[in-house]
Amino acid sequence: MSGLAAFRTGNLGDPNLTTYVPYALDGNLGPVWNRLLDALPDDGWAAFLDHDAMFTTPIWYRQIVRAIKEQPLGTFSCISNRIGQASRWQSVNRNEMDAGEHDIRAHRIQGAMQAADNTLTDVTEEELMAGMFFVISKRTFDLIGPFPDGLRGLDNALHVRLRLKGLKLYCINGLYLYHWYRADGRNAVAGSLQYHWLNDMVTT
Repeated sequence: MSGLAAFRTGNLGDPNLTTYVPYALDGNLGPVWNRLLDALPDDGWAAFLDHDAMFTTPIWYRQIVRAIKEQPLGTFSCISNRIGQASRWQSVNRNEMDAGEHDIRAHRIQGAMQAADNTLTDVTEEELMAGMFFVISKRTFDLIGPFPDGLRGLDNALHVRLRLKGLKLYCINGLYLYHWYRADGRNAVAGSLQYHWLNDMVTT
């Protein structure tokens, strides 16, 4: 069965999934994303994890595979701490996890409890995603890419491009990540190039 036929039928077998921690010393992450995604095979998937984020259970890979098999045309993100407003779809703070909690044991307990949720939620039309983690296919990248130069704002641009192409973004509700995210008061991306998602609203 061809890769395209597999996407149409949902008969993917085990997805060809690779996990990356993309990083750019000059703060220009867009070309790094492009290089990694360009190198994927046609049936490939990439999971991108921020350098200051971590999985909290040993079943994270299986959770991603299950999500891909359920929605083979989708792109995916997750639940995390330190998202900001507790009401946001990615925020575990809505479940009373203190944003200032950095005991990894507490986060692993939270991850184990959260893992009981096997559902996906279509968040395409919700608030723009925070990109500490996402899963994207080579097929989707070919439809929405390449990404522009920049670091801040690329996650928002990804979400907007999915909307513009009629593609879906899903939250893997049982997948919980711990994210350090400036807990020491330092902003590692201060001064880095920002790309604003509004640029993607101008289409030709």
